[in-house]
Amino acid sequence: MFVARSEGKGLRPGRVTLKDVAEAAGVSATTASFVLNNRCESISPETQKRVREAAQRLQYRPNLSARALATGKTRRIGIVLNQPESFSTRDTYFNEVLEGIIRRATEHDRNVLLLSAHYPSWHSLYADITGGAVDGVLQISRFVDDELTPALLEAGFPLVCVSFRTDHPATLAVDCENVTGGRLAARHLLDLGHRRIAVLYPGEELSWGAERLQGIRSAMAEAGAELGKRYVLAWDERSLPSVQWVRTAI
Repeated sequence: MFVARSEGKGLRPGRVTLKDVAEAAGVSATTASFVLNNRCESISPETQKRVREAAQRLQYRPNLSARALATGKTRRIGIVLNQPESFSTRDTYFNEVLEGIIRRATEHDRNVLLLSAHYPSWHSLYADITGGAVDGVLQISRFVDDELTPALLEAGFPLVCVSFRTDHPATLAVDCENVTGGRLAARHLLDLGHRRIAVLYPGEELSWGAERLQGIRSAMAEAGAELGKRYVLAWDERSLPSVQWVRTAI
């Protein structure tokens, strides 16, 4: 709880309110609200300065629940993680993705909320998301049996898919050039003189798996090499295959 100082006009004990800030700055509550919510294009710089200084002096903190109720916005972006274990010191890709999201959210005066796709179930998470926990969602990666993504897309909730795509017409996605990546990987091995190449991937049900396999097949066909069925190995995307599993499979 924040307590107003006893000095100054119109201040009273208890939680510092927007009205307290407005009175201390000598402006209306509406003007103070516009300034503190960065909607102050028509308000003079001098007035803005008075309001911000008063808010800082009184240690004013907005009531986020009240703000969300009044505006219908939480100023929070949800990040749905299908594989929280990926965010470790061993996986630089996902760490860089998360770092970029947080940096850009901060630049736009937004906070982020990390959400697990599996707690306690996707139905509960769907209810929280669409019930006002966040204003929009970035979903990072997905499993084949993912039901949250299609449900959010069907509901028209703001959603961006990161590192995967879906066939839903409302899909907005940020992803790698997976076909090109597959081609480059295969081309590297082919240039080293290898012709019997095995592919480990999570299956064609996931967009990135299908696209990378497409690129690999294309590069090998151009080189006159064949990718035999026995060398295309799919695994459960929830866990990487062991070396022994690979040796047994091929």
